[in-house]
Amino acid sequence: MEHANAASQRYEISITSTAKSYRPDAEYRIFDEQRLIADSIADVRDQLRDIYGTCKRVPMYVDRPNDDPKQVGWVYCFNSDATVRGELQKWRQQDWVQVRRLLGEIVDPRELKR
Repeated sequence: MEHANAASQRYEISITSTAKSYRPDAEYRIFDEQRLIADSIADVRDQLRDIYGTCKRVPMYVDRPNDDPKQVGWVYCFNSDATVRGELQKWRQQDWVQVRRLLGEIVDPRELKR
């Protein structure tokens, strides 16, 4: 039972990275997805601070039928650039970030058939 308690104190940080060009008619497109593990809420905060620093962030919501929208995370907004094949590329980036508590449920090994 000790293992289950330790796992329940861990967290998964889910990051979906989107980008668009600076053109006014451009749309955001997903280009990467990451899953990070943290051992505490303080560790979650530290990891997000290391990745995003103090860039702008806005609440991320999910619509619920017959109820008010619910905040489920944050969208971190910033400009980014990289050199691709010798050419400097610049874009606007928005990363959708959610944090989930890991429950530590054991998967039935029969589900992992080859």
